Amino acid sequence: MSINEISIRTALAAVRKDSSIRVYMTAVDGGVREVQYDETWTGGTSGNVIANGKIGTPVAATNQGFDRIRVYYITPENTLGESCWDNQGWYTGDLQTKNKFAVAPYSGVSAVFIGKVKKGPVPVVRVYAQLADNTLQEFCCKFPFSIYTTCSAGFLPTYLPTYLPTRSLSQVVC
Repeated sequence: MSINEISIRTALAAVRKDSSIRVYMTAVDGGVREVQYDETWTGGTSGNVIANGKIGTPVAATNQGFDRIRVYYITPENTLGESCWDNQGWYTGDLQTKNKFAVAPYSGVSAVFIGKVKKGPVPVVRVYAQLADNTLQEFCCKFPFSIYTTCSAGFLPTYLPTYLPTRSLSQVVC
């Protein structure tokens, strides 16, 4: 990987399982790349692009082990993008293919996986971004059987308080 391929002030997101790590970063062309650590570092090249975001896109990642990983970013059309890994390869997720949620071009992105909610055993993914009117929005996906089955319930928006424009939303990891 050439240093000239990675964006200055690149967005970074990481997930882990035991002592293995996956890091996601953006290249100068907006490509979101994966770097893997399993006792040695590999990846991060143009052959490891998992998504194509807008140039300078923020990146967020959440996971349930390495069997199920979700990476969120902003597309060139200023909508939320989702790349999914379900142990069978990367694909574009329902958040991006079925919903096309528009976000502010300067928005940050954050995501968290909640194993089970208080009202039942349904796992939930929550994604946070800023809209053009400067409100923060939570996008919530509930799954009927497993966190990473087809998103039949859909992503549902919840509006949060209005804030000033931001490029950074922190991620919660427990």
